[in-house]
Amino acid sequence: MGCGVDMTSGIYQIKNRINGGVYFGRSVDVEDRMKHHRNELRRGVHRNKRLQNAWNKYGEDAFKFECIWDNPQENLYELEGFILEFMWGDKRLYNHHKLSYGGFEPGNKIGCFKRSDETKLRLRLAFTGRIFTDEHRAKIAAARTGLKASQETKQKMSALRIGKPRPQSWHEKMAGKFIGENNPMYGKPSPMRGKKFPTTACEHCGKEASKGNYLRWHGSNCKHRIV
Repeated sequence: MGCGVDMTSGIYQIKNRINGGVYFGRSVDVEDRMKHHRNELRRGVHRNKRLQNAWNKYGEDAFKFECIWDNPQENLYELEGFILEFMWGDKRLYNHHKLSYGGFEPGNKIGCFKRSDETKLRLRLAFTGRIFTDEHRAKIAAARTGLKASQETKQKMSALRIGKPRPQSWHEKMAGKFIGENNPMYGKPSPMRGKKFPTTACEHCGKEASKGNYLRWHGSNCKHRIV
């Protein structure tokens, strides 16, 4: 079933004519959403890496963009979920996962990545307790390498950590990073060795002491001070 002339919302697909690969999505403005996909793919910045890699390999002419099912806006979520659930596990499916929440908002060119609080809650519950493999963690780290957080993001992260003590496991992990050969100064002479620091003579005992030792053991704290 294709989208009718008067119906703008529905389910669309981006299909690879060569190998049968397919990407499904939903939108309240299918034509605009498919244009958004096409523009990102042409610029090589589409967030679905599987789809982008296939586009780079087979070329634009190998892909067909079409609305396959028109449907009222309120039923889009359930219909898309049904399709992805049915297709899940098929190697031809380009979608990364069947939790395709978010949706596209007309006029918002990055609308498909804007999630409601309800969507965020569903995603959080879906991933709670999930254990990532070392390989998966390495891929995530590689994808984030070079990314710089904005000043606003840094302030938010800092505010979330204020007053929260770090777990003992974190301290042990950090300590292990600097033991033995892991220590960047391992086997190297201390850069402070041989350096002379300015000293101050204590007015009570006459001993010379560095600034730190003077404040701690001399001056008003000197045991030879006569009160």
